[in-house]
Amino acid sequence: MSRPLIEGKSTLPEVLEEAARSFGEAEALGTGSASLSYAAWWHDAGGLAAELSRRGVSSGDVVVVILPSSIEYAICYAAAARLGAVTSGINPRMGAREVGAILDLLEPKVVVTDSDSRPLVPDGWASAVLDAAELSRHYEEQPPPVAEPDPSDPVAIVWTSGTTGKLKGAWFDHASLKAVAESTGDLAAPFDRRLLPLPFAHAGFMTKIWETTAYVNTIILVPGRWSAEDMLHTLKSQRITVASAVPTQWERLLSLVDDKAEALPDLRVGSFSTAPASPDLIGAVRERLGISVIVRYASTETAMGTGTRIGDPDDVIARTVGRVHPGVELRIVDESDAEVPVGEVGAVHLRSKAQMKGYWKNPGLTAETITEDGWIRVGDLGYLRPDGNLVLAGRRSDMYIRGGYNIYPVEVESVLALHPKVAEVAVIGVPAPDIGEKGVAIVVPADPSDVPELGELRDFVKQHIADYKRPDELVIVDALPHTPLMKVARGELPDLVRAIQSSSGEGERRRAGARGPA
Repeated sequence: MSRPLIEGKSTLPEVLEEAARSFGEAEALGTGSASLSYAAWWHDAGGLAAELSRRGVSSGDVVVVILPSSIEYAICYAAAARLGAVTSGINPRMGAREVGAILDLLEPKVVVTDSDSRPLVPDGWASAVLDAAELSRHYEEQPPPVAEPDPSDPVAIVWTSGTTGKLKGAWFDHASLKAVAESTGDLAAPFDRRLLPLPFAHAGFMTKIWETTAYVNTIILVPGRWSAEDMLHTLKSQRITVASAVPTQWERLLSLVDDKAEALPDLRVGSFSTAPASPDLIGAVRERLGISVIVRYASTETAMGTGTRIGDPDDVIARTVGRVHPGVELRIVDESDAEVPVGEVGAVHLRSKAQMKGYWKNPGLTAETITEDGWIRVGDLGYLRPDGNLVLAGRRSDMYIRGGYNIYPVEVESVLALHPKVAEVAVIGVPAPDIGEKGVAIVVPADPSDVPELGELRDFVKQHIADYKRPDELVIVDALPHTPLMKVARGELPDLVRAIQSSSGEGERRRAGARGPA
């Protein structure tokens, strides 16, 4: 495992400042059309920190950033850290109702957003808004003194939905981010150039900013809508060394590559995410691209968990999520939290210094998730093999993962149930190319002669919650299956959908509103 280039620091501002001092000319972020060096990142953050300070931001205050992944987002994060403040990113794809609830909980001093996302901010928070278009005019201002926070002070809040679909803010202190960097393993090396497919509000950026800075890595943002051609161009033109993608994306990329040495000479590691891959595909990626392949497993709350290692057999990479990272503990327990024997399925618990400290202003949910002795109840089922590799056996919830986003059916169902044309609804995830899984809404219409169309249901969902939670396909049924207790029999839903789709002609399915992922 490679060692970071910056060590011995206790807080995020110290790491960012050292990177600017010792590796100032190195590229920190790139978009294809713009670039930001480590020196410029720290300099611009200093000027913006002066404006945030004038707006009342000081140590412990919250700064909310509602921006797409961008150089501006990164500067806001660093500026808040310079002041000892806490950054909470909000994905611009969230709905206005979600954003309003988060702001009411956080009570931020400043909300940084752009014209596209400004409508998400309730009028009551208008006085806190800082227009992203105005940020650059502050970059040359005289920066205030750099704060000296305690390592146990909060620095980042990452939003996630639990098994109930309710938003929760997992907060991390400086020590947590340092522990993430110390546990990264094979996925980081000095001066790596990483292709980041996740939004900056995701834990993949918010909790790994220390890691990427300590290793003096360059983050390259994924341009626009995914295509194999665009990914290949970006990997080559940006000299990417570490890339993550779902299995179907790797498969489509392989179809465009004949010779690794000519196509992707810089690529070092490929990470499989979202969905399992076959040993044949893993072997093909290794052989055709000449790279190492690994799999990672964690949750927002744990930040770090398990992963395969470079050199692991294809079968281990395909059928497990690897072993614990350095500094991470894992146990498999029964319903009473007693550990079960190796090979027996139970609930997955993880514990490390990297994990969240709790849910922001929610001690009740924190106590439900973190045991008294510090274990995170991840919510997944799995078992340990004798070789120490973890095999996942399913989820406690009905969550599905669409393009890297966790989606909880109960949340989408609660919105669709408000539509006047919907009498009853259930939502499930089914396998889908490119994005791992897609959402299928199974609807009993309020009026059989006036059934809803997929388009109007998708528009309705977007008005209330994040647009990526919209169903991708619609199935109309006369009734949903129920248990004797009159609960929806969720275990029967996948077979119901498959039966309807296999017995319906393609034209009939289109008429019912089926549509591909968007």
